[in-house]
Amino acid sequence: MRSTQFIKTPLAASVAMILTAGMGSISNAQAFEEQQSTEDKIEVIEVKGILGSMIRAMDMKRQATGVVDAISAEEMGKFPDTNLAESLQRITGVSVSRSNGEGSEITVRGFGPEFNLITLNGRQMPGTGYTRSFALENIAADGISALEVAKSGQADVPSGGLGATVNIITTRPLQRPGEQFSSSLKANHDTSNEEGDDVTPEFSAMYSNTYADNSLGFAVSFSHQERDFQQQAANIQGWQANVDLPTLAEGEFIDPRAVDGEGNRIGNHFFPKDMNYSIANVERERTNGQVTLQYSPVDSLVATLDYTASRAITGTNTVGWGIWNEFGGNINSYELDENGTALYADISGNDGSFTASRNTTEVEARSIGLNLEWQVNDQWQVEFDYHDSKNETDNGADDGLGADGQIILGSDQLRSKVYDYRSGEIPHAYVNWNNGTTVLNPSEIDSNFSQFIYSPGESKVEQAQLHADWLNDSFEIPLVKVKFGAAHTKQTMGGFTAWSGLRGGPGFNPSFTEIFPDGMFT
Repeated sequence: MRSTQFIKTPLAASVAMILTAGMGSISNAQAFEEQQSTEDKIEVIEVKGILGSMIRAMDMKRQATGVVDAISAEEMGKFPDTNLAESLQRITGVSVSRSNGEGSEITVRGFGPEFNLITLNGRQMPGTGYTRSFALENIAADGISALEVAKSGQADVPSGGLGATVNIITTRPLQRPGEQFSSSLKANHDTSNEEGDDVTPEFSAMYSNTYADNSLGFAVSFSHQERDFQQQAANIQGWQANVDLPTLAEGEFIDPRAVDGEGNRIGNHFFPKDMNYSIANVERERTNGQVTLQYSPVDSLVATLDYTASRAITGTNTVGWGIWNEFGGNINSYELDENGTALYADISGNDGSFTASRNTTEVEARSIGLNLEWQVNDQWQVEFDYHDSKNETDNGADDGLGADGQIILGSDQLRSKVYDYRSGEIPHAYVNWNNGTTVLNPSEIDSNFSQFIYSPGESKVEQAQLHADWLNDSFEIPLVKVKFGAAHTKQTMGGFTAWSGLRGGPGFNPSFTEIFPDGMFT
């Protein structure tokens, strides 16, 4: 075998060293460029839609110091349900009371609306009228980004929510940099409507944008909803127990209750005090708007100025009729069930009445607030918040009436009236008049009673809050963070009630009803 040995000359060694150094520089440069290219091409995955909403709500609950439930919007302008009360009923332990067919106020773990506190971006909101209860149906859900329900007391949350404190979080432009726009147009068809518009509009729009390298942000939202519908009701105001039952012939009464040794019925029996029917035609409009300005001159400081306003007006025209029962020897025949409750009763005398009422209620709310967030350094963060909010309720918003008005016309020309619940659905009632028909002539009706109530209310809240966080990274003790602060809240509630009532009789005639629209008494 022949072997070959290579011997480097000084010149060859020098060239090799230069080439090696040059290749090393090229390799390092290529590695740096590849690293930069990789960093520039990092893929960001943003989860949206329902899953993203659930993740954000979960993060809110995880980061809270107490027991908190939360709902987050899917995307900007996409909050579930028509109003906030409807959305809150999705949370465990929260039930909703309804007004005009929509969710209005909430009950949390058995505590009614007056025991729950509503805040807007952490600010205590005034109640509707001169109460602490806040009507959530007056706020559209389109401009809301999240809802937080704190079920346990916390030092940094305004006091007063025994059941829960509900925090409404609105959209902030610097939290979602760039241009954002959302709009929706709906047509609502309510099959119960009779006198209003069968199809009513609902419109909402939101716009958000940031400028100057995302240091300046502007957001505006607006929504308007109209709805016309009809409510029909059958109502009994109460029951009279153990009224005198006359002695009737066989076949004029049915009483399946057991009897004692002396032939007396065992147990109580109950007859309705009255029977009332009503038809209410309702027209409702709701308008919301919000403007938000944010400025961040440096990364550590964010200033937010926002103004929120809402106006809801509800007009109701109601007509109805009813009968009043006087118990004793005027029961002609009856039928009871095994519990002693009247299923049927034929009763003589007394009166029948016809009612017309009109009410227009307007609720106007506005809130202006300033918020400053300052990250002083790695250890200190300070936040100052101030707002001035007002809520006004006027039940005399009708220009012609100026109050909540009601007129009752009655007649004593009754031979008998009948209550019948044997069908087991809605109780039936009808009147046999002395004229021998079931139709009352105009000459047989007279004025009975009228009343007009005016009860405006106003609630104001002026509040200043200071929060500070200190993060411990200097002392080796088992203490992570200290939160402290101070707040001053001034709340005023006021209102009055003016009532005017007039009994019927001489000097008062049905022409007084001209303050109502034509056809009210048809």
